[in-house]
Amino acid sequence: VLFFLQLSIFLSSEEVDLVQRSSCPPGWSPINNRCFRYVSKPMTWARAERHCLSMGANLASVHDTNEYHQVQSVIKMATYKSDETWIGGTNAQETSIWLWSDGSRLHYTNWHYLNTTQTARGCQSVTVVVCRQALASRSLCFSEELITHLCVSQVPPRVSSLPLVTL
Repeated sequence: VLFFLQLSIFLSSEEVDLVQRSSCPPGWSPINNRCFRYVSKPMTWARAERHCLSMGANLASVHDTNEYHQVQSVIKMATYKSDETWIGGTNAQETSIWLWSDGSRLHYTNWHYLNTTQTARGCQSVTVVVCRQALASRSLCFSEELITHLCVSQVPPRVSSLPLVTL
């Protein structure tokens, strides 16, 4: 019985290690336990969100200044410049409430709106201007403007296989 108990404890501690966080799949960049992917094919905001969803992701959400700068770096590494790029901020359901397309509240507010008079349903894109000041602009989500986009997904769990134990 003691042997069985020790074996059970050993197997239980091994089970804790079964699910490990993996690195991001090829083409995705890890930031804060999430995977980001820059997509260079220009699309509308709505089509870009659908494209991200088809990969098990959403348009990118940004939750703090550090993450914002890391997202900018992903875009710069992919483009060698600072192209305007769709991210997931939207007020499409209510003009006074901004959410991320993944459903989380938009709490990070260090945005500079280039067009503050616009009251129609909007969405966000990210760009960096020459003065190196980060800007996020609000455009019509349902316009036909075609720009690149950035997707984000949670780091997928990876299941490690243990050798089969036979008694």
